[in-house]
Amino acid sequence: MPSTRGIVLWSVPALAGSIGLIAGVLHVLPEGITPMQKIALCSALLSAIWSAVAAVSRRVIPSRHSKRTASYSFASLSEDLALLTAVPATVIEIAILTIRLIHQTLEMATGVPSYIAQRYGFQRAGLVAIGLLLISALVARVNTRDRRLPAALLILAVMMICWSWASVPVFTRGTDGMIERTPMPLGLAASLSGALLAASALRTRAQAIAAPASAMPKDHKSDHAPRDVGWIGFRPFCGVTALMILVLVTYVLVVPIRLGESGYGLSMLANGLSAAVAALGLYLTVRGWWNANLAGIAMGLTSLALCSFAAAFVPSQVATHDERYPMLFSAILIALAGATGLWSFCSARIVGNHAQGTDVQWKIAGTVNRFSIIMAGLALLISTMMAVWPRLPGITTMDDSFGRMTAGTASNLFLLLVLLRCSTGPLRPVFSILALLSALSAAGFILIRMLPFAHKIH
Repeated sequence: MPSTRGIVLWSVPALAGSIGLIAGVLHVLPEGITPMQKIALCSALLSAIWSAVAAVSRRVIPSRHSKRTASYSFASLSEDLALLTAVPATVIEIAILTIRLIHQTLEMATGVPSYIAQRYGFQRAGLVAIGLLLISALVARVNTRDRRLPAALLILAVMMICWSWASVPVFTRGTDGMIERTPMPLGLAASLSGALLAASALRTRAQAIAAPASAMPKDHKSDHAPRDVGWIGFRPFCGVTALMILVLVTYVLVVPIRLGESGYGLSMLANGLSAAVAALGLYLTVRGWWNANLAGIAMGLTSLALCSFAAAFVPSQVATHDERYPMLFSAILIALAGATGLWSFCSARIVGNHAQGTDVQWKIAGTVNRFSIIMAGLALLISTMMAVWPRLPGITTMDDSFGRMTAGTASNLFLLLVLLRCSTGPLRPVFSILALLSALSAAGFILIRMLPFAHKIH
């Protein structure tokens, strides 16, 4: 432990230097920056400086056992000051970013632009503060090898990504004066997916270095995964980031964004690619250390990727949303039916049979099986929505053209066939009930669209 007397002696000049630096920084900052951002900038700058000072002080300690020297006391004080000064900047930037994202979420939910977000001090100066915090955490990680800092670095990187894209408005006014949606949600999802994949790849590499496969102990925990490298907070980081991506990808799927002259097809392909990249990152994480929650999110992202790729084939030249959404329902229904069959097949392949399956394999197979039921339920919900679409209030189209009847009936039959195939597996009662409900939904789809013709006959 460092000398208490040494820390007390060093604290006075350290605090005096910090106050002088704050006064100098406040004097040179431009007038347009809000007071809260100035506080965050000064705090983040102090954190970076004290983190660098701690690293330099550690280098000049004569030996590892000289822990009561003045250099060690000053290094310990510098590390504490780096942490204490990082807290205000982090709290301020998180609060400002959260308020901004809430406003933009409300914009996306209501479809109405909001012009009050600038009142809460959202400026690009926040990127500088987050960057300084990132530098401080990186220097501290190199200096101390603290296992909590990798997750902190990743969180700060995600904050920088969110701040950069949050400065892009959700809506903009086009050349014709009409309000148009910007690709902000799509870009944010793609950036977060890339960050998640990079973080998972780095952790996988760290695991490979820390615990080579040839040196793994053979016990009940390590027979299917290498030893955990101990990045505290990494899996919660992956879960929260993946959930953000899940929400953004779902939003773009339901409310597509037109990208120039290419229509909605290109945005759907980019949306599916973002979901697939994020799912790949989570698969790398659960491959190294199994987690049922992360695996469920990964399978959800994979299913959304299939839905987005299927939605890319929906025509963009449809005049109204009343006519486009039934086509989108058919595409999503086919994708969800395919996802149901995929996860049911994967569950059977993981286990093989009762004699060959291990406890871990049965646990993974159970998770995949439950998710296949969820996908089947969502597919049935989409099928029901597509069936009653012409009868919903405010819908002006009957959705009874020959092409729509053919596509809708084909997608319903495909779902029914998949459910019948899944009903031959271990979850036969559940899938049998779902298959019966699917048949009723398909019959309702045809009957509702036949009502106008029956009216004309009479």
